Amino acid sequence: MLTLKTKQHEVIEAVNDPRVSTIVLIGAVGTGKTDVAAHATISIAYGFPKTDWPVFRQNVSTAKRSVIPSSP
Repeated sequence: MLTLKTKQHEVIEAVNDPRVSTIVLIGAVGTGKTDVAAHATISIAYGFPKTDWPVFRQNVSTAKRSVIPSSP
């Protein structure tokens, strides 16, 4: 399970705040931007049950290793 740091948690709270229209994530490699973006997307998705969300991968071999095995 992914545990968010304090600043990352603040971003997720901002995602769910209707007054916030834009969020920009900046930082060096390995600072958790991708983790926050994934968490944000999942957080938004929970608000739309029974909705299909596409998942993209760079190529088919990566998809076969990561996405396809977890598909329903």
